[in-house]
Amino acid sequence: MTTNTCFLNLIFFPLILLLTQDVVIPSQPAEKEKKLAELTLRGMDDTRKCLLSGVCQITGESREGTAGLKETKDDITIAFDFHKNNYRFDRAQKSYSLLTGDYFYELMNPGDPSYTQFVVRNYANKDSVKGNAKPFDIRALGFFNFIGPYWEISYPTYSSDILFNSELLTYKKEPNGIVLLEYKYKFSTRKFWIDSQNGYTLVRAEYNSIDTIELSWKKLNGVWVPESFQLFSTEGYFANWKIDWHSVNVPVPDEYFDPEKMSEKVAFFVSEELGEPVLLGKNNKDISLKEKNKMQYSHYFRLVLVVAGLILIVVSLCKKVYDRLRAKSRR
Repeated sequence: MTTNTCFLNLIFFPLILLLTQDVVIPSQPAEKEKKLAELTLRGMDDTRKCLLSGVCQITGESREGTAGLKETKDDITIAFDFHKNNYRFDRAQKSYSLLTGDYFYELMNPGDPSYTQFVVRNYANKDSVKGNAKPFDIRALGFFNFIGPYWEISYPTYSSDILFNSELLTYKKEPNGIVLLEYKYKFSTRKFWIDSQNGYTLVRAEYNSIDTIELSWKKLNGVWVPESFQLFSTEGYFANWKIDWHSVNVPVPDEYFDPEKMSEKVAFFVSEELGEPVLLGKNNKDISLKEKNKMQYSHYFRLVLVVAGLILIVVSLCKKVYDRLRAKSRR
């Protein structure tokens, strides 16, 4: 989605929605309200998809799951360029990950020199990211009522498979431009409060009327981006995050997406295996990736030589047997 398209959408949708104020759907939504609800949803969807590249840092506290667990301090750095299919997701001192158009790289336990590991995977389906890091698509912030394991679905997939495949239950627009949309998806209900006067940003969400999410937004370089996120879940999930943006929709330095610069202490092979993780390196401090590849090719070359030698031995033995049998037949 181009910047011009984003600009036109953010002007077009408010003009349509200004025609209706304080519209409340009774028990069953009418066709008019369904269309207005879809326009609102499209506006929010376009705002999310206008975010094409950037670098941001998330700090704060979170709790994953059971309420009895202690809250942890979070320091997450995210760098992305969706046009190039590059996504970097780092949890300081815990795990570092990089998703490219071909591979998913994951560095685990970087703070422990005795147990640093690098894993590389090749995925047929780039939307599914498995591993300890499990980076979430920053554009999907606010659509999940839990923190961890981290969300394993891209925003475009969530938008097409879930957001626009839900059943509308309620549409209500307030004079201040806040639109309430209530949807049913499978066995859960979701309420979205969307600010139609400020980029169709999602400012509040409720899941099954018990889990709540609140977000605040700001406009940078013509794009609306989240600057705070709060989650309160009855299942014990909690988050209170501040999001600082270093860049929005400008070229991201290539070093963010260079796997060799993720760690100077770990060398690794690129594996062609699909799906399952493969341990590729551990504490190889003095071996660069190029040297590692040379070692790999050297290993393959030695293997070829061994196989070729075995074939020659077998051929030689077969020839000797053949010659002896032939000599006997002549007698």
